[in-house]
Amino acid sequence: ICSGKTTYCKSLAVKTSAKYISLSSIVKSLAKTQLRSKLQTTDHLSADITAELFLTIGDEINEDWLIDGIRQWSIVENLLAYYGHSVIKLVWLEVPETTRKDRYVAASRLGDDMPFEEASKRDYDLGLGQIESVIKNLCTIIPS
Repeated sequence: ICSGKTTYCKSLAVKTSAKYISLSSIVKSLAKTQLRSKLQTTDHLSADITAELFLTIGDEINEDWLIDGIRQWSIVENLLAYYGHSVIKLVWLEVPETTRKDRYVAASRLGDDMPFEEASKRDYDLGLGQIESVIKNLCTIIPS
């Protein structure tokens, strides 16, 4: 959380003329809540989230898409299985925890109903930890 992924992805989408999808918007819609504590218990919705992604992309598979905020490896696996490894590119933003915590506290977003440390751990446990592990095993991470 608070890595700057939305800012980065929106900027990259403009620079590359890619279409942008905020996964958190899909999750909030499916879960019918804004509360982070509830959104972080949506692992049972991964198939629905993936289906919504497929519907959003639709026939525009030849377009470039940026999807930010995927926290479950099963969603990544489904995208890779459907679209292929040559189409899907994964980006990992490595941001110091202190920076992320400062952003979290400063943002004070509606729905942030728990301390940063708990929210960060719950994202990690939801599947972000597995995504990080896979990416770090496949790639070299260059610190910002």
